[in-house]
Amino acid sequence: MIKVDRSDWSKSSVSAIIKATSVDTANEKRDAHLQEDEYFDSAEYPVITFQSTKWELANEENTFKVTGNLTMLGNTKEVVLEAKILGFGPGMDGAYLSGWEVTTQLDRTEWGISGGQPAVGAEVDVIINIEAIRQ
Repeated sequence: MIKVDRSDWSKSSVSAIIKATSVDTANEKRDAHLQEDEYFDSAEYPVITFQSTKWELANEENTFKVTGNLTMLGNTKEVVLEAKILGFGPGMDGAYLSGWEVTTQLDRTEWGISGGQPAVGAEVDVIINIEAIRQ
């Protein structure tokens, strides 16, 4: 859920529940492998969660630094996401939409994701595309 206060962005917030099985690397075989216990262990930890604690304007227009708590594999760490507004406007069937691109880089080993070492690096680029409908 995204709560946006366009008159005072610092009052905005986001909370997300992401199904571990929804992670998409554009490679079905790799995506299936990521569900195993040395990666996301989706049988034991089916969801990844994020709860923002602070929003602040970044140096680039329509871009924010969103600080919050990310939980994977039962481990919670503070992260900073870069959230860019792609736009606000009308969608199909009268819905009002907002589009976002969110990026960050994580060290997967901080959450206990150890699979693939040493062949797979610790740093992972995360890209999240969001289309939100105003409620």
